[in-house]
Amino acid sequence: MKQRPSVLVVDDDAMIRKTVSQILKAKGYIAETVETGKQAVAASKRRFFNVTLIDVQLRDMEGTALIDRLKETEPRMIRILVTGHPSIDSAIEP
Repeated sequence: MKQRPSVLVVDDDAMIRKTVSQILKAKGYIAETVETGKQAVAASKRRFFNVTLIDVQLRDMEGTALIDRLKETEPRMIRILVTGHPSIDSAIEP
């Protein structure tokens, strides 16, 4: 039996975490949510996630910093940076 893909949702907004998780589960994914970068690193050490959706600005670190930490923890994981702020500047890393 094929295992369903897993997604870790990292966002400090509880409503966003809940909504994205519900959508993913309805589409057949395994979804777990956390609200901080520290929690995301711990979760990625507990189990493998195929994909991690990461908010640009978290309470404890920048999303880009979390991407770097997760590259070290699990290089096979796909890491996607998301934001609710419609600005091209936030999407471009210097």
